[in-house]
Amino acid sequence: SIILRLMKRKLLYATGLVLMALSLHSCEGLFQNCKTCELVKYDENGDEFDRGTPIELCGAELLAKEAMGTYSIGDLTARWDCN
Repeated sequence: SIILRLMKRKLLYATGLVLMALSLHSCEGLFQNCKTCELVKYDENGDEFDRGTPIELCGAELLAKEAMGTYSIGDLTARWDCN
């Protein structure tokens, strides 16, 4: 009876440790597609004018930037370049 209680206790501790380890692990990077993106600006002739600071985007944020296509910023046009 004492041996069964000790085994149950050890099993509960082991299960708790496994559950804690799984809850602390971030699965976000495992299941989302991530890319490094830069905002590229073009002048009125269509020549590249400026590249922004590269940032890493994942999941819905990445899809939104890639879906934007080319758009206007004053006299310039811009688009997100993600690789």
